Amino acid sequence: MKNKNLLFFFLFMCISTVQLGAIEADIILKSYLAGNTPYIEVYSFIVNGSLSRDSMSNKEIESLIIISSEEKVIIAEKYHFLLAADNNSDIIDLKRFQLDDGNYTVRVEIIDLIDRTKLFDFSKNIDVAYQNEKFHQSDIFLAVLAPKGDSSLVKHNVCLEPVAFNFSKNQKRLICYTELYNVNELSSEDLFASVNLYEGKMGSVGKLIKQRYKRISPNAYVPLILDLDIEDVKSNDYYISVDIGNKKKEVLSSKQAELTISNAYGDFTSVSTYNKDFDNSFVHKKTREELQYMLKAIAPQVRNDRVDILNEVISGKKLNPKRYFLYRYWTEQSSVDPEGLCEQYMKVADAVHNTYQSNLRGFGFETDRGRIFLRYGKPDDIVTVEDEPTAPPYEIWIYNFMPVTNQTAVKFLFYNPTLSTNDYELLHSTCRLEVNNPSWEVQLYGNDPNAGVGNTVDATQARDGFNRNARRFFEDF
Repeated sequence: MKNKNLLFFFLFMCISTVQLGAIEADIILKSYLAGNTPYIEVYSFIVNGSLSRDSMSNKEIESLIIISSEEKVIIAEKYHFLLAADNNSDIIDLKRFQLDDGNYTVRVEIIDLIDRTKLFDFSKNIDVAYQNEKFHQSDIFLAVLAPKGDSSLVKHNVCLEPVAFNFSKNQKRLICYTELYNVNELSSEDLFASVNLYEGKMGSVGKLIKQRYKRISPNAYVPLILDLDIEDVKSNDYYISVDIGNKKKEVLSSKQAELTISNAYGDFTSVSTYNKDFDNSFVHKKTREELQYMLKAIAPQVRNDRVDILNEVISGKKLNPKRYFLYRYWTEQSSVDPEGLCEQYMKVADAVHNTYQSNLRGFGFETDRGRIFLRYGKPDDIVTVEDEPTAPPYEIWIYNFMPVTNQTAVKFLFYNPTLSTNDYELLHSTCRLEVNNPSWEVQLYGNDPNAGVGNTVDATQARDGFNRNARRFFEDF
């Protein structure tokens, strides 16, 4: 859900909603049974970034849910949502409605109250059919675990957020929820529930990718929360099947749901299993500890579009993805001698680690100074200041020319607010790719409450004072 461009590319492939304007939303309908009373759940997933802002950057929408049967309105409810300026979360809303057995049309209309030309209109039929004393299996609800989610989304002590647009991006686990009613009418013996992930579209003979089983007792009511590890599943179209079978492996009931998975880590790991040169490469000589150290050492050099994959590889337990990431990185740098180039780089990384290591921030190349050194190289000049009364120790690094950004006279200012050994943080830089802090001078001299020009919270410069030289150093060098 974080990568909106990719998400909305799949949106039109995965759902059949009617979109009248610029509000991006998905509506998910499911029916269940509580005792002998049927009810439906209406999930509304509304993308925050598609909403307009008022002059205070707040967002405001109104949602109307209309449930009708044979053109007769049974339920009509209106809901209001106000999002504060600092709330960038997508809206996930759940409403439940009790209904008798029958066929219904559920319509959801959403209007942006800031820009009333932005609309979303959804309409879909849903059958509610639960005959007493007969076995039923509800449709599959695809979800992800949300430990800190809305309490209204909790099912059997587990908070489940819906997989909007039937699209999963870089999720490690997928939850398949379904409910079984009157299982004892189906069998007097224990049964087995299986959740199966098939590659392909529903209706095709897909390739089985993942499968898990769970024993179930023949009770009147059985809620099933089945999870699948999809961390290493490659990007593609899939469908999920939740089957109920007996000991003879006969399928007695089955429900299916389609799903599109986008998974950069899965794509990466799938490639690593088909490379013969990789199988004989130098990375296989490395221990787990050496692999972890080397992966963290190249982090400052890794392209932005591979940072998420690198983080997954580092946090993962499997060794092969760790080896392959290093192998691919160094063969891309040098097809002639990747091992030799790796050894040269690691000598520099070792020196950076020894110079900048901090007990508070891990390896030396994981500190701000270490990261900048490995990313941009050795600075042309360093100004070190440790004796200014109202400032913690700080350093200014100067690069006469920065090839990465095509800039001249690039400067970085690091400071040590904790006064711990080597605990320097990047406070400000003129590099286009790094943090730029207009209030860096006031923050640097924060020990003096009257340092800011104008003495306001918006001050960006410090007053001239005895032995206060950071601005002069930063501008003169």
